[in-house]
Amino acid sequence: MYRPLARTVLALATALSIVLTAAPSATAAPHSGPNWTWDGPADWTASYGTYGITVLGDQGATLDLGFSSTLCASGATWEKSVKNWFKSMRKQLKQSGWDLTAGKVKHPSGFSSTYRRQVLKGTNDADGKKQGELTLDYDFTTNVDGVNYCYSRNLAKYANANAWKSHKKTLKQVQNSLAYSGPGAPEGQDPDDF
Repeated sequence: MYRPLARTVLALATALSIVLTAAPSATAAPHSGPNWTWDGPADWTASYGTYGITVLGDQGATLDLGFSSTLCASGATWEKSVKNWFKSMRKQLKQSGWDLTAGKVKHPSGFSSTYRRQVLKGTNDADGKKQGELTLDYDFTTNVDGVNYCYSRNLAKYANANAWKSHKKTLKQVQNSLAYSGPGAPEGQDPDDF
């Protein structure tokens, strides 16, 4: 009487151990292109740019990172320029369909005294088909002939709303594996907790 139960339990345990040790269909793999290398699922792809990268995966999973010099936003003081720049970025995102909850504009530790960051969370349209996080960075770089130049870095990570929770960790792992070898610098890393 106990023997069939023991065999069933043994069969289930064996099947479970096979499932847990089997490699997933899209195993992690190194990827590379001009100026960039990264690790992620083998079937994910990327578009490479001199000052950015877009990684695309299943279920709308997207990591989009870009950085560049830009004219500083207007403002009589640095803090007013910061306020105006982040406000204009949120406005542009809203106009492109994002419905966002904005965190505070902060000075992340380990960066220059003028470096500012804001983390936004939300969906990208009225139907909420995409969900994700966006990190906006802004910093003063130089004044040339009376013109102020700043540094801008934007990172978006999102997926189809029903897949966001399952892809969030993978997108963070892809982000942490990014290595850049082009001109300029994409600046520092993002905070671990969003």
